[in-house]
Amino acid sequence: MERIASADGTPLAVERSGSGPPLVCIHGTSATRSTWDGFAAELAGMECVRYDRRGRGDSGDADEYSLAREVEDARAVVERVGDPESVAVFGHSFGAVVAFQLARETPLHRLALYEPPVLAGDHGDREPGFADRLRQVLDEEGPGAAVRTFRGMPADAPLEPEARDGDALARTVVREVAVAESFDRPATVEVATPTRCLVGGDTGAMLRESTLAVQGAIPNADLVTIEDHGHNAIGVAPERVTECLDDFLP
Repeated sequence: MERIASADGTPLAVERSGSGPPLVCIHGTSATRSTWDGFAAELAGMECVRYDRRGRGDSGDADEYSLAREVEDARAVVERVGDPESVAVFGHSFGAVVAFQLARETPLHRLALYEPPVLAGDHGDREPGFADRLRQVLDEEGPGAAVRTFRGMPADAPLEPEARDGDALARTVVREVAVAESFDRPATVEVATPTRCLVGGDTGAMLRESTLAVQGAIPNADLVTIEDHGHNAIGVAPERVTECLDDFLP
């Protein structure tokens, strides 16, 4: 593991494995860089570069939070491993929101987006004001309840210790959901980077509609469905995810 500093001085924990052209992987809400371990083991012909986003894992944090700072973090990692136009980026869930915004500002070699959650309210299976609800659950019932609510888990479902007892983790969940809810996705965007959007065949309505909306906003984006899996294929079927990227990367 190595540490690099983002634009505001926040230290970011970065891990690399494999060899070849770099692929920077950006994890989702309530996850860490370890989410990508199985995917990294399946990835051939590329260097897999994954990092803990701010407030997560071995990375630091700051008093102020915004999507802009997340994008600065991603850019710092990309620039550490190469010229951005030679680096591919793969974002999962909220990490896909970060990657999408990065690509709007910085030309990349390739961009892969797995179910960016940028729709809420009337769009499928997530109610409006979800971040406010999570904040209330956190304050009244504690971090474990907030994480279970975010993940759609029963109240008595077991959690890993960090999620069960980690107030800091739960607060990163709340702030990231709030950013996703307020994300202003334009109808079309100027993204020159070749883009592939991934969606699980078993994914719920909100994330499916969200992925299709992002794909539709990027003129040169295509869509690949990971059949028989949902939002967590990176963790449970990483070989299927790499297969969906074989003809796109490097």
